[in-house]
Amino acid sequence: MDLDQASAGSARRTGGTVVAERTVTYDGAPGRDITIRVERGGQTAMSFARALLKGRTLVQVNAVMMGDDPEPPPDYPKILASLDLT
Repeated sequence: MDLDQASAGSARRTGGTVVAERTVTYDGAPGRDITIRVERGGQTAMSFARALLKGRTLVQVNAVMMGDDPEPPPDYPKILASLDLT
């Protein structure tokens, strides 16, 4: 498993398009912050995800909001900061 596969797989599974992606490191683990736009049935949703690779384990956090606002929900940074990878 690698982080590029995680990003592409998330978009493929949702039928969406990656609109933003950046490399991150969290608690020593390499990761990606990924924003995916999904359009289905005349509606749009934005998926905000952080994928982290801790050893052989992929840890992923997602938040999905209806609409096309490219900014994650206000509490999303708090959720990400609460992750404990130990």
